[in-house]
Amino acid sequence: MALDPAQLAEATAAQKAAAQDPSPHVRVIAGPGTGKSQTIEQRVCWLLDQGADAGRIVAVSFTRAAAEDLGARIRHACLFGGHPSGVATGTLHSLALRALRAANRLSYPADPVVLHRWEQVNIFDAEFGKVAGHRKVRREQIRRDHEAFWQTGEHLPPQVVPPDPPITENERTSFRAFHRPRTQLYSCVLPGEIVRLCVREMAAGLLDPAALLGIDHLIVDEFQDLNAMDLAFVHGMADRGVQLFAAGDDDQSLYSFRFATPAGIQEFTSRRTDVGDHSLTHCFRCTPRVLGAAQQPSTTPTMAGSRSPRPRCTGRRRRPSEAGWVAGASPTTEPRPKAWPDPALGSPRRA
Repeated sequence: MALDPAQLAEATAAQKAAAQDPSPHVRVIAGPGTGKSQTIEQRVCWLLDQGADAGRIVAVSFTRAAAEDLGARIRHACLFGGHPSGVATGTLHSLALRALRAANRLSYPADPVVLHRWEQVNIFDAEFGKVAGHRKVRREQIRRDHEAFWQTGEHLPPQVVPPDPPITENERTSFRAFHRPRTQLYSCVLPGEIVRLCVREMAAGLLDPAALLGIDHLIVDEFQDLNAMDLAFVHGMADRGVQLFAAGDDDQSLYSFRFATPAGIQEFTSRRTDVGDHSLTHCFRCTPRVLGAAQQPSTTPTMAGSRSPRPRCTGRRRRPSEAGWVAGASPTTEPRPKAWPDPALGSPRRA
């Protein structure tokens, strides 16, 4: 077991304190395996215990798969706790689309659909390439240039490696000329433009998602994976009276390719007032010894001006040496066994 009884009691108390915090807004810093999902489940049940209307609670996560898993966990928690299971779950994109649809701010001939990755590359990009004469890599670079602007307000945000050669204004003009009529023809939207459109309508005073959809509580999982436009959307709802529960890891952002930044959760307490701040530090998945080995490379002191020694897997040839570097840098690494049982074969296999 990763935690002894005393540590388990501390971890459980930390989850309960975060879940039952009555502050208008709550931030929960939680690394992998520290019980973030369990805390979100407890938060929903606690809100319902306090008399909140299940239909006015919304919980969102970053991807569809994560949102489906979150929804299943919340429904199970509500069923186990004897609560109604009417809490809405989904992604921020789906929430923004719901708001725009309810406000009748979607100017498409039919109810629009969000293009998946395959559809973006093999339909949208392919047709753009034929119309504008761009090859596969270039047409995707041009679309990504617009997605960066839609989601951050910049064509070249800090986490983007500039394409070579740079995107020209003529290429941007050709994309805009293609984008509008084609999305109208297919009644489709690219993922990056939905939240931006919602934020624009909110800024113009034409849309209030909180009032329109009847939302009092917004629970955001994986808050570190939000980009600048996502953050504007979430905080815009908070400015209109919605209470936020932001949970995530302030030390990682797996979707930097989608312009996500952990600054959103790192700066949450400075952007909002009356915030209850909590940290979940006990890991249920690994023992302290394993965690110490994993964390040691990132805390190794370096010479002033030198680059961090943290390993980076940049190619297949380098990976074995990087794995060796991690093993050699860890003070808890034990000698590799000469052989270990192979459960599938029932016999020792060489290390």
